[in-house]
Amino acid sequence: MNCLVWNCRGAIGHNFPSLIRDYTRIYHIDFLAILETCINGNADEKVIKKFGMDNCVRVDAIGFSGGIWHLWRSNCPPITVISTSHHCIHLKINGNSSSACCLSIVYASPQLRHKENTREELRHLKDSLNIPWCIAGDFNIVLFGHEKIDGAPVNQSSCNAFLNCINDCKLVDLGCSGPEFTCSRGNLRERLDRVLISTSWKTLFPNSSVTHLSISLYDHCGLWLRLRPNHHGARNNFKFLCP
Repeated sequence: MNCLVWNCRGAIGHNFPSLIRDYTRIYHIDFLAILETCINGNADEKVIKKFGMDNCVRVDAIGFSGGIWHLWRSNCPPITVISTSHHCIHLKINGNSSSACCLSIVYASPQLRHKENTREELRHLKDSLNIPWCIAGDFNIVLFGHEKIDGAPVNQSSCNAFLNCINDCKLVDLGCSGPEFTCSRGNLRERLDRVLISTSWKTLFPNSSVTHLSISLYDHCGLWLRLRPNHHGARNNFKFLCP
């Protein structure tokens, strides 16, 4: 089962649907999450229908800010929406009693006060979960200084707040292969997008891996999450995170 999570920074381009169809075909995508769609209402319904997926839950953009679409194929396990907010979609993937799990898709606001709300939302969800958990998306912040090149200095207090949330939720970074940074704008390079998992997720999907996919003409890489990859290549350098 494969998932693509991607901050497209606007889903209104004329060629955008065909680009999505190409990537879902090439990378055998079952679950698709599009972040920062920047459109809502009837306009997003028209775009979503062109992707060729069967099911969708969405969080509309507010004006031209934010927006999350999560789509999946009908041959996927049954999915239940746990909750949604402006910055998150939380889903329960209903396998059998031993393989049900939670997938959270996050597009964190660049504004500090909204980031704190998202962190508290994740902590609250963690307290109610007793199944394996995976969080994937754009957190709009780096964890460590080496994850950013150029631009304004890293805000260490914000990094520590994010790190504390990860540790409070007992999550680990799944690691990645592909480009080191997920966002490139001019000379600025940052790792803003990542996949975090619980140890029980790692037990359920021991070979799960993430590859950063560079997408031509876009400044964010896609996160290609494979739960049972058919070949080697992605390094599973997941780790507990310490300040």
